[in-house]
Amino acid sequence: MIPVLTKPIAEIGPNDIQALIDGEVREGQEIEFKEDLSTERPGSDPWREGQGLPNRAKDTILKQVTGFANAYGGVLILGIAESKSKPSVAGGVSPIPRCVDLAQSLKLVVRDGVEPQIPAVEITAVRIDDDSGVVLLRVGTSRMAPHRVKRTRVCAVRRDDRTEDMTMREIQDMTLNVARGMERLEQRFNDRAERFVREFARLDKPDHAWGVRVTAVPVGEDLRVQRLYGKVGIDGRFLEPWPSVFRGKTGTRVPHSHLGAPDQWRPVLRGARATYHSAGTRPEFDYYREIRCDGLVETGFCYGRVRANEDTLPLSEGLPVLLLANTLTQAHRLRTEAGAPTAEYAIEVRIDVAGSIPVVVAKDGDPIFSRERQLDPEHGRFPRYALGSPDEIPALLTTFHQDLWDSLGLAVEAEQFSIQGWPVGADGP
Repeated sequence: MIPVLTKPIAEIGPNDIQALIDGEVREGQEIEFKEDLSTERPGSDPWREGQGLPNRAKDTILKQVTGFANAYGGVLILGIAESKSKPSVAGGVSPIPRCVDLAQSLKLVVRDGVEPQIPAVEITAVRIDDDSGVVLLRVGTSRMAPHRVKRTRVCAVRRDDRTEDMTMREIQDMTLNVARGMERLEQRFNDRAERFVREFARLDKPDHAWGVRVTAVPVGEDLRVQRLYGKVGIDGRFLEPWPSVFRGKTGTRVPHSHLGAPDQWRPVLRGARATYHSAGTRPEFDYYREIRCDGLVETGFCYGRVRANEDTLPLSEGLPVLLLANTLTQAHRLRTEAGAPTAEYAIEVRIDVAGSIPVVVAKDGDPIFSRERQLDPEHGRFPRYALGSPDEIPALLTTFHQDLWDSLGLAVEAEQFSIQGWPVGADGP
């Protein structure tokens, strides 16, 4: 496998670029080289002359990016010259000046220049000589296809080593196939919801309980992992350590992380499962993490009434955030180690309630905060979320936190989050 297609984007370096040349890698379904940026006038390159990106360069790059997103994903590499031999291969590096600035500019160009926005795009610069180097734009296949370039209205697709305009029939067929994929995704989530109901039966008092489930399912094609559990335990390549989550500028740890991580791993059909629960054969709480060879990741937590006279069941608002963060980081580890780092995930968060005892959600971490709200069944249904680039994880946690309080009808400003000290806006866990 070509490293620039599968290696974590932040780890790609000059040696990986040189490997393309040494290996005489050809352009194909998932890789495209461009020596220079397209220009308005032949012989003139505004970027190399210290100016900005011309529209022609933007349009050309966006067409290539949407072509990959509308097909099977791939990588566009700027600053690689092709050989003059036939068939042509990667012939050498033609470093582009201010490559880091170019990568940053292209993040905005791709974000604002494609409709609908492509969920999974990774852009990075690899310095070769001082501030000059190559720029990589790596794109995953998209559940929101077909995409088109806003300015030109071009809807393209990658065919072998070419990016071509799509016909109207192809656009219609792709739209229909995406709809079918959404039906399959919906069925997968429904299946996990039915399974989660059975988790309550593990509790000492399952008739009055609540449960939080976070499920991540790959969009489009499943991941292909041969096996997750070996003879002596789970394959460490696919195991993301259970991280702690911190809130706000003070860096306060989100409660419940002191319970410990699910760590008693055992094999299940085409996957692995870890559990953690309170003492006793019939625990008051039970939580688990499950990962599957097809890329599914799920984390769940169930809590049942402890005392017979208990008139409410408490739910800390930090717990769903903690479970979501761990599901996202595990999904990112699994897709990276499976060689599909740009694979997009759809995320479902649900809070289920059993019995008639009210479940009360309270804001933790602030002793003077008195607002709390009973959780009605409809409050436990949230919009679907998407995991594209890993550097979006903190923002996704904040969005969910706000959705949680909004669903309860409380005007609480969501906090920002970080994972194990990893700052908001960093490049990923």
